[in-house]
Amino acid sequence: CLQGGGPNDLMEVTHQLCGAMIFLGGKADSIGEGIGISKKMIASGKAMDKFLQIVELQEGDTTVVKNPEQYPQSKYEREIIAEHDGWIAGIDALETGLTAIQLGAGRQKSDDVIDPKAGIALHKKTGDRVKKGEKILTLYSDRKEAMEPAKLRLLNAVEITSAEVPEPKMILEELI
Repeated sequence: CLQGGGPNDLMEVTHQLCGAMIFLGGKADSIGEGIGISKKMIASGKAMDKFLQIVELQEGDTTVVKNPEQYPQSKYEREIIAEHDGWIAGIDALETGLTAIQLGAGRQKSDDVIDPKAGIALHKKTGDRVKKGEKILTLYSDRKEAMEPAKLRLLNAVEITSAEVPEPKMILEELI
């Protein structure tokens, strides 16, 4: 998103949130004006430059931010594939989050170690058309024993329907 290349729905939410923060910070007279500033900062590269500066100030390594292909990869990956044609009616967020924890991307107990390479990539979202055999999700983990149970869990978390499903609204309401 900071480089302007995010999907349209994510960019919509990003600009809306940035616009609100710019307005609340007194740098714009309205959220709409803040959205305009957000779009300019991203397009000019200043937003990404500021993010890199923040990472550096926190003594973080900007190498993988600048070159994501250098980020270490998980040992194992599994794809969740559509079993039939249809539309994604929903993906259970709670099940997805709990599955991510199972893969190592979060903690069940405070002393659990988080694996920064573990996680779930979503290739489809609610409202998307999907064809049989098409990738919906990809699971990543170094925990071989977690892969198959996680795959089965997520197969049940994805609902595919034969009826077209409208894309959900990204912004339901402004409270400012």
